[in-house]
Amino acid sequence: MNKLILVTGGARSGKSSFAEGCLKESEKVTYIATGISSPDDKEMQSRIKHHQESRPQHWETKEGYIDLSLYFNEVKNVEQDYLFDCATLFTTNYFFYLIGKIYQIEPPFYDEFIESMSMDDYHYIEREILIEWKKIIAQLRVCSGENCYIVTNEIGLGLVPQNKFSRLFRDILGRVNQFLAQEADDVYFVISGIPQKIK
Repeated sequence: MNKLILVTGGARSGKSSFAEGCLKESEKVTYIATGISSPDDKEMQSRIKHHQESRPQHWETKEGYIDLSLYFNEVKNVEQDYLFDCATLFTTNYFFYLIGKIYQIEPPFYDEFIESMSMDDYHYIEREILIEWKKIIAQLRVCSGENCYIVTNEIGLGLVPQNKFSRLFRDILGRVNQFLAQEADDVYFVISGIPQKIK
């Protein structure tokens, strides 16, 4: 991979549109879609549909968040660019995936488990998430192609969240974003649709 570019910003800041625009002239792009909706989540389904309709028709799509490092290994010799949208949803989904896998917690009991989590549990899950990100970035680095844009949310600029999960997740994503920014060749911060290059 020639370049790894991180695009961060607040919700509806225009970060995805900016990343998509940077790749509009690319002949072959695979969109890594990490947003997964449940059958009864109509709002999320609408958001996903909007993103699908905004992408060029010739782009390919890889949906999911499990074993992405293995996927990148499988396609490492394919000359293509990538748009990873987004790191926030990947981290969210992987957080709950780990709760289910490690602690055998079913979705209806996620909230109750999170409220009872010890700091040891929290730090263990955070380490596992960062390990997975390190695998993904290491594999991306050996992929053919020019660029990979990773979109993420900057969620640490507001007030301290009131509930435990929001505070824990803010901390985890903050550390994920620090890691991604450190690894990235370029970093853009998008504010009100205006991209600012900060690295």
